[in-house]
Amino acid sequence: MPDLQEGFRAIEEAPHYAINMQARVIRIGTGRPVKPDANKVVQLAVDGKVIKRRVTALRARTFAAELLETVTLDGEEWRTPARFPDYRVSNLSRVYAVKKAIILAPGINSAGIPGVCLPDPTGLADSFPWVSVRSLVARAFS
Repeated sequence: MPDLQEGFRAIEEAPHYAINMQARVIRIGTGRPVKPDANKVVQLAVDGKVIKRRVTALRARTFAAELLETVTLDGEEWRTPARFPDYRVSNLSRVYAVKKAIILAPGINSAGIPGVCLPDPTGLADSFPWVSVRSLVARAFS
């Protein structure tokens, strides 16, 4: 495989393409840019099929550790909560969505407890049950 341009990494699900931290997608070998549409979606040819992906999602998966590092505060430590492998919770009670590379804004329930809605951990339902942030922190750091 040809060398990648500096700052680019191969996209795991589309190995003939690469992306950088600025979410610029190129074709490996030619270095030609792949232009996203108005919704920031690129079309990539993979095994004779065309797949469509958001450039922000590709960047989040390719640079997961680096993007988490950019939002980490001094003294903050991140761990993966049980039953939610696509999320990280910090000792400062912040919840990070790995696939979207964003910090989730917690809502407050009627008892005044902050929480977030995460996908059903069983994967059987298309629901997003409310989970208290403190319970995620307690499970991750116990």
